[in-house]
Amino acid sequence: MKCVKSFIDSNKYNFKVLIDPDQSVATKYNITSIPTSYFIDKDGNILSKHVGDMNINQMKAYIKTLDK
Repeated sequence: MKCVKSFIDSNKYNFKVLIDPDQSVATKYNITSIPTSYFIDKDGNILSKHVGDMNINQMKAYIKTLDK
């Protein structure tokens, strides 16, 4: 888990990242690929799911599509 925190810190990510060591969340949400990103609104509703890696610019562009 140290390497995950180091990666997050070095990329200056300011969003929450779930660490799921026992895979209970992966099982609950049927996550079959890593990374999988969920975009969740302030009320806890899942707006969208993206399977695969994304850089910060891709994330920003993806979020803009959700604002429409």
